Amino acid sequence: MISESQFDEQFKPLAQSQDGDLLTPRYSDALTFASTEGLGESHIWAVTEGDDDDSLYANPGPHAVNVVGYLVTEKPWLTGDEVAVYFEDDSEDLSLSPGV
Repeated sequence: MISESQFDEQFKPLAQSQDGDLLTPRYSDALTFASTEGLGESHIWAVTEGDDDDSLYANPGPHAVNVVGYLVTEKPWLTGDEVAVYFEDDSEDLSLSPGV
């Protein structure tokens, strides 16, 4: 498993709208966007919620459970076994920060 910053550096997520949105709610929308960019299904990731925490994870390909949305990356996933922390819940750390 790699971190969000490692994921961004290695796979390079692409904005799917003029507003700069990285996520789209449906796999079919991500597939359409990928094909307009000349990319295939190996460039599409499901962003899913973790079971035991509030973190989000990027998983290769379509998924049916706990999906928040889909993103498309410039670089493809290779094996289908890649997983990245897409967003890590830092709420415990934030509660300890001064002024919060």
